Amino acid sequence: MSISSILTLAQSALQAAQTQVQVTSNNVSNIDTVGYSRQSANQQESVVAGQGQGVSITGIQNAANQFLQQASLTATAQSASASAVSNVLDQAQNYFGDPSSSTSFFSSLNSVYSAFSSASDSPSSSLQQQGAVTAVSTFLQQAQDVSTSISQLQTETNQQIGTSVTSVNSLLQQISQLNATITQASLSSGNPTGAQDQQNQLLGQLSSLMGVQVQANATGGVTVRSSEGVYLAGNQGASTVTLTQAGSAASLTATPPNGTAQTISAAGGSIGGQLQLSQTDLPGLSAQLGEYVSQAVNQLNQASNASSAVPAPTTLTGRQTGMALSTAVSGFSGTTNVAVVNSSGVIQQQVAINFSAGTMSVNGGAATSFTPANFLTSLNTALGSSGSASFTNGALSISASGAGNGVAIADDPTTPSTNAGQGFSQFFGLNDLVTSTANTHFNTGLTGADPNTFSGTVTLSLADSTGASVRQATVSMPAGGTLSGVLSALNAGVGAYGSFSLNSNGALVFTSNGSTPVTVSVASDSTTNSAGGPSLSQMFGIGDSATAALTGTYSVNANIAQNAANLPYATLNLSAGVGGSAALLAGDGSGALAMAQSGSKTITIPGVGGMASSSTTVTGYASQLAGLISANVSAADTLSQTATATATQATSQLSSATGVNLDTELVNLTTYQQAYSASARLIQAANSMYDSLLQMIP
Repeated sequence: MSISSILTLAQSALQAAQTQVQVTSNNVSNIDTVGYSRQSANQQESVVAGQGQGVSITGIQNAANQFLQQASLTATAQSASASAVSNVLDQAQNYFGDPSSSTSFFSSLNSVYSAFSSASDSPSSSLQQQGAVTAVSTFLQQAQDVSTSISQLQTETNQQIGTSVTSVNSLLQQISQLNATITQASLSSGNPTGAQDQQNQLLGQLSSLMGVQVQANATGGVTVRSSEGVYLAGNQGASTVTLTQAGSAASLTATPPNGTAQTISAAGGSIGGQLQLSQTDLPGLSAQLGEYVSQAVNQLNQASNASSAVPAPTTLTGRQTGMALSTAVSGFSGTTNVAVVNSSGVIQQQVAINFSAGTMSVNGGAATSFTPANFLTSLNTALGSSGSASFTNGALSISASGAGNGVAIADDPTTPSTNAGQGFSQFFGLNDLVTSTANTHFNTGLTGADPNTFSGTVTLSLADSTGASVRQATVSMPAGGTLSGVLSALNAGVGAYGSFSLNSNGALVFTSNGSTPVTVSVASDSTTNSAGGPSLSQMFGIGDSATAALTGTYSVNANIAQNAANLPYATLNLSAGVGGSAALLAGDGSGALAMAQSGSKTITIPGVGGMASSSTTVTGYASQLAGLISANVSAADTLSQTATATATQATSQLSSATGVNLDTELVNLTTYQQAYSASARLIQAANSMYDSLLQMIP
């Protein structure tokens, strides 16, 4: 071997050792740098024409473990999702307060019952009357405050989703741009490791926003896909992620460069948790709150409508029913009594209405027939000069004639009137303690045979259990006909995902088909009601959002709020007879007692917001709701802690595999330094040989 060959070999070894020392030194200096991956210089033998020509450094690369990296990214996504859910549910629970505390929201309804119980002992006490009104107002206001706070949480969460999606698009752009930088460095024998470290940090940020799949490509960069395998970023550029929300359904789509939009799921990350909160958890909680408040109000109003103020009010005006009077009346059975009483509570005129028989009798006289179509005329005839009734824009009103006279209504104690589980006065809302600016009676009493009074269109959104959109359908109301036609149109809209039907109380029920349950919400509703009043979705309360919206609509009846003496604390005594002893007594607190006990009556409460239907009392439902909220928060906290621990462990394992180990690097540094020294000595020896040869020449 020639001396020049020895020098060439030694020089290549010297340069290789120098590069390896530099790389090792860089590793040591970055031992505490977050996101830094251990670098190594790839050494390769150089062979020319079958002869060894020393060594060369073919490139510098990062330590990588694709399996551990993907595990770390997945764990990070799950941790971020669980953390987002846990933090927001903790806030939501705080709005309700500690159920065991006397100042919590759930305790406020107990204060209502206590106030009425106290008032039943002294119904004429203005202090007790005002205390009851204040208790009801406080309960309703606290319910509105909690509902508003949850709605604000949902709004903030939606804003965070929008911000997160913007961040995702920015990260995808940066990851794709770094791919180009890495490719260029790799092909030009440069050092791509800095760009790769930066890209890995961006991937970590991306996984904290949504779950992704990452695969290394041949040029040192990566290809990023959604959990379904939809392309997000890589050598082709970055996709654009878009969020679309309609009703209580939401969808994410990714549009690749020069491609078409494809539906994707967040599959974790803060976006996944925020979507769960926005589309499922918070709407469900709002619906459960709305159901609780509505049931409490319904039971209070049931007791209120079975009672009367003393003296009785001159006029009782009901709520807007959203249906023709003939339609409403046709659903009744049993008997109710409309009485005109004087200022002393003595009955002046009594009309007994037997809906089952279709007859009316005045003051115990002979019964005369009526039909739903002529009900109003027959009632006015029966009231005679003592009073009158009218029906305007879906609302019934009954008035007494004569100075000091008033109207009181009481059902027959043996065969009370009923329609969809409500008595005559409650169904029409003639003597409600609590009123609403919206339709709150989704038990309409309607059947498929009743006339269709709706026109226009309604757009329905169907979502799966995560809130992801699965279908959106615009349904046109058929012209005229019956409600059976409306049901057929709705069912055609939802297709094979489920079906609508009217239950025995006239409530519109959606039943999901298949193994994957879906829920229905209203994206938009332009339907009108020729009978006056609510649209289709308002009339039947389609979706949990309709129930949730009720909470903020309640208030104490204006007549009672202005004068607490108008509280219906007495019960009309039908046995007193016409012109007999007083049928309404100022000292009668039976109505107040009924309102105090209204929370203890067993009722059937439909399932809303993921909470199953149950047969319980209002107070029992409050306990169930408080327990469910607590259990959900506890489960979310536990899941967050577990996911965080898993993410920490996965990151630690990745760091162990790709991070810098000081002991290893010091061993490597010593090895490369020795190699460098050996190469230097070889060069020195070759130089000595060369000098000796020169000296031998004369």
